[in-house]
Amino acid sequence: MLSKSYIEQSPSLRFNQTLLHPQPAVKQSADVVGSWTDPSPFGGGTYTLRRIDGKLHMQAVFADGSKRDQTLAEEKHGAETRLTESQNEFGEYYLVAPDGLSIYDKEGFIKRLAPR
Repeated sequence: MLSKSYIEQSPSLRFNQTLLHPQPAVKQSADVVGSWTDPSPFGGGTYTLRRIDGKLHMQAVFADGSKRDQTLAEEKHGAETRLTESQNEFGEYYLVAPDGLSIYDKEGFIKRLAPR
């Protein structure tokens, strides 16, 4: 049997020990709030809004495989919910409505996505 100090000094053995005794993942409660599809050929993909431990997170997965994750603040406006990122120099925000997701910036409307 190998001594603990020998294992600690050997990176490959430390790696193998990690594989043999993985640490449990931190459990987060995640609820999917909504998911939308962007069919456009430029920047198209899917947008998924989740509530994780009480905070809203939007993940966009684009057609080229790239991703963008945002933590968002929400404001209710009647049947719609406005979602904004706190550090956003372009004034981008989302409006979530029962019939889809609209994306805006400080110039105005950008596009509307249909539910998945």
